[in-house]
Amino acid sequence: MVQDHLNSIIFSESEVAVTEDYIWDNSNRGGMKDILVLQRTSAGTGFLKKKEERVTVGPGQAMLFIHGEDSSYGYAPKSAGPYVFSYLSFKGVHLKALFERLTEQFGSIVEIPDVSETFLLFETILNKYQARAFRDQYEVSILLYELVMSLYRSQVDISRERDCSVVAWNWIHHRFDQPFNMKELAARLGVSREHLTRKFKQSYGVAPAEMLRNLRLERGRVLTMSTRLTLDDLARQSGYRDGNIFCRAYRNKFGTSPMQDRKES
Repeated sequence: MVQDHLNSIIFSESEVAVTEDYIWDNSNRGGMKDILVLQRTSAGTGFLKKKEERVTVGPGQAMLFIHGEDSSYGYAPKSAGPYVFSYLSFKGVHLKALFERLTEQFGSIVEIPDVSETFLLFETILNKYQARAFRDQYEVSILLYELVMSLYRSQVDISRERDCSVVAWNWIHHRFDQPFNMKELAARLGVSREHLTRKFKQSYGVAPAEMLRNLRLERGRVLTMSTRLTLDDLARQSGYRDGNIFCRAYRNKFGTSPMQDRKES
């Protein structure tokens, strides 16, 4: 059925929160899963918490999350004034993959400035939904796809304008336990590996590859001493694709192998 492949809106609303009692746990949404949510702040401050990291979301920013994931959001403590926001929850077979790629590449907090293309599309969809003014489900599906694509393109443009070393530092610290290298990271940021390394060293006094390696090996040593994981599992959970590569890097840094280190501890 064609209808099964169309994107659809689940719900959309504008709200105001004024106390810290406003908080939602996305891992427990009454059986609703795989619903994509784009929630943009108009005034005040909200927060989004994922993997123990709590990030504030101010005016012109939006949080991205999926019902069923391990995250929560709400009114930020000590927020100056009410938290005013609008949200759009929707579903789509093809949109989910694009949504996940967007959050993987740019994070769960994105920029949607006033009068931007993305903002105008977001407002158009909200207004049409509230007024029940969509011509049909096909118009809904097209507008949702255009919104997510516009958001993705805008984040690409914004990341290119920012200092690539700042973006790389955040990427390395938040994703060091995932398998990637500097060439892949530089490609995501739209710069060469050499340019990224030069800018990073100017900003932080160390090469990004060295910072990444240190974070991975510190994680690997903690796991080595505190678990009984195999060498391959230690490697995977520390961001290495291969146990032998992990073992060589571990020996170079600590002067001994992971298994020997565990045995002697």
